[in-house]
Amino acid sequence: MPLQLLFRLSAAAGLALLALASTTVHAQGAGGGTSTLVISGGRNVYASGGQVRPEAPAEGDFMAAGGRIVLDQRVGGDAAPAGGTVDVGAAVAGDLRVMGGDITLESSVGGELFATGGQVRLQPGASVAGPARLYGGSVTIEGRIDGTLRAGAQKVTINGEVRGDAHVDGGGVVLGPGARIGGVLTYA
Repeated sequence: MPLQLLFRLSAAAGLALLALASTTVHAQGAGGGTSTLVISGGRNVYASGGQVRPEAPAEGDFMAAGGRIVLDQRVGGDAAPAGGTVDVGAAVAGDLRVMGGDITLESSVGGELFATGGQVRLQPGASVAGPARLYGGSVTIEGRIDGTLRAGAQKVTINGEVRGDAHVDGGGVVLGPGARIGGVLTYA
């Protein structure tokens, strides 16, 4: 129940930002009759809809709420997408804070990563320059985290590189053949 409340509060905050943002506003149809609302507030981009996919890179920050978010354009600042499915396939220069049912990261994050969802996956090509905090039903790390890792899930699988300490809380930890931990692994 607390996770559902967190999603509702995040969606409400996103809609409030949409209402407060100014400059360019346009709505476009997406497959299946769903629509996407995009508000460009100068360098920053705010979007919501059934499916959200940015048309161009964001010079500043990117914030979105929707059923499915596909972030395949570079973000020059921080990114905060929240949705049922969130796929991050383009570089985020700053921090990435993401919430969703199914989260996949396939690119680089220049700052820290915070992700919470049903399934959280860092694919083999993913890299995080700072610390990572990952929480969900299932957390899988196959990419690289340069900072510390804090993870909490029913099942945490590490088959990638964590250059700092790894602190894991959950039902079980699986260390795959590709797992490399540069610091201390603690498990509760």
